[in-house]
Amino acid sequence: MDSSILFVGLFLAGTVVLSRMKFERVLGVVFLLRTRWGIKLIDSIAKLSPGFWKFMADAGLFLSFGGLGAAYLHRTKEGYRHLQILVPAVGVLSAVFAYLTGYVELAVAALVLSALGVVFRKRMDAVFAVTVGYFTVAYHAFFMLLFSPPSTISVLIASFTGVFGMPVLLFAGLFFGAYQIMFKASTMPGVSPLLPATKGGNLGVTFPGYDIFIPWWYALIALLTTLVSHEIAHGIVAKAHGVRIKSTGLLTLGALPIGAFVEPDEEALKKGSHLTAARVYVAGSFSNLLVSFAALGLIAALVLFSFVGLKSDGVLIFSTFAGSPASSVVSSGSVLYSLNNYSILNVEDFVSAASTVKPGDKVVLNTSAGVAQFNAAANPDNSSKGFLGVMVIVNTAAGSRAPQLYSAIGFATTALEWIWFFTLNIALVNLLPVVPFDGGFIFPNLLTALKLKPGQLKKITYWLIALTALTFIINALPLIKSLGDAVLSFAGLN
Repeated sequence: MDSSILFVGLFLAGTVVLSRMKFERVLGVVFLLRTRWGIKLIDSIAKLSPGFWKFMADAGLFLSFGGLGAAYLHRTKEGYRHLQILVPAVGVLSAVFAYLTGYVELAVAALVLSALGVVFRKRMDAVFAVTVGYFTVAYHAFFMLLFSPPSTISVLIASFTGVFGMPVLLFAGLFFGAYQIMFKASTMPGVSPLLPATKGGNLGVTFPGYDIFIPWWYALIALLTTLVSHEIAHGIVAKAHGVRIKSTGLLTLGALPIGAFVEPDEEALKKGSHLTAARVYVAGSFSNLLVSFAALGLIAALVLFSFVGLKSDGVLIFSTFAGSPASSVVSSGSVLYSLNNYSILNVEDFVSAASTVKPGDKVVLNTSAGVAQFNAAANPDNSSKGFLGVMVIVNTAAGSRAPQLYSAIGFATTALEWIWFFTLNIALVNLLPVVPFDGGFIFPNLLTALKLKPGQLKKITYWLIALTALTFIINALPLIKSLGDAVLSFAGLN
């Protein structure tokens, strides 16, 4: 049975089942599946160290919103105390990053700024300026690493990111996409929804307009990791502030899960301080960012392990071809040290030595199981070349289990790549300073650090909503056009 037909059938059947149950519904087809599952676990984790979770949430505000986040934290007693650790520590990390990317002058500047932040830590304007300075340094070094030589635009983006934080990165991407669509006639959408799809008979998900297909098992692992880490972080930080968790659950479109949620007591959250609310909202995105960096670290470790940790001298005779000259005299699982006096240290050495053998030549293999001798046959694909009938792989501590180990490493690496992709992008999107994203609930609190009047705050909020909506619409124009063309074609009008 075609996987797409199976998917549609399961989707419809599941939707019918959900519609007959007493779950809360929105717009008729969106279901809120509320449970109490996981609440005790969240409570237990939060109780381990409430102070630590509050510090991590402040670190999220600081790292996510740059100088603005620092200015906001400086106005609160507990936030100010946490800044005494964050300002010098992140400054030193910025200097290390700049140094490792080869920009010594930027590294020195970050260290100087970090020291000034300690000296003038009691002055909010000084902490703001210092934070903006070394965040700009770090982002500038990053952009130069990606887009050398730097452009005026990259310097401006780095500077604005230093002031307002990571949302600037997403806005920069949206502005670039809008520019390409409006003035360069680009047909590539800047935004695209995640939708079910099939490819080669396999079920998965895709982003319409992009040549991206993610098999369902990788998509499931990545989405579960993203949603669980995001929502549990919200719950842990809320509970660390004494806010009750009312429920947990899934958000589904019909039978298709499209989100998860941890529902804190909104009334208790409103009665708490604005810092409490900001911490709870930023926790999800910051947790996703931490998971994305952890995924990158694990990918690097797996790659290093597969290329360095598993290798040793020689190659492993994995198997022989049935009926080949070697099949009756060569032992599978033994280590090959030499071929006709050619020393074999790796697979490349074996290929090079084997290429010198002609049909009928005598072949002498020195292996860990002894010396094997036979006459080479003619290669079925090229009769002028010799054929040994030996399949070799890199010799590792895993021995004959090496193929399975490499396969497992490959699966884990690919899964981690998609975890990195989803957690990073969902973190950035959720930091957008407009409702319903988490950033929309955080940003008005951050702006209080600028001591703006309520009327000014409203104007800024409305302009941000309008700007975000406009850029999203422009970035979606290629998708809208494709959908319109498909409808006209279906109706026979195109």
